[in-house]
Amino acid sequence: MIIRVRVVPHAPKMRIGGMHNGALKVHITAAPERGKANKALCEYLARIGGVKPYEISIVRGMKSREKEIMIPDEAWERIQQGNTFCE
Repeated sequence: MIIRVRVVPHAPKMRIGGMHNGALKVHITAAPERGKANKALCEYLARIGGVKPYEISIVRGMKSREKEIMIPDEAWERIQQGNTFCE
């Protein structure tokens, strides 16, 4: 499944910030340099989704805060279950 994500880098802690204009808002502590924030985003979503980081990939927006992420359906369901942002 492909989901839209809005990344907030340099956040004080990593967390899901809910939905923002149809995109999942994710706060990441890493800086947006040399792919650090992208790597941290994939690792964080994998951890809370219960999958391996290599199972999550960025399909669009590598250098943008607005990204499209390919994520396994079961991981997306776990992320939704653990948060109150559900649509």
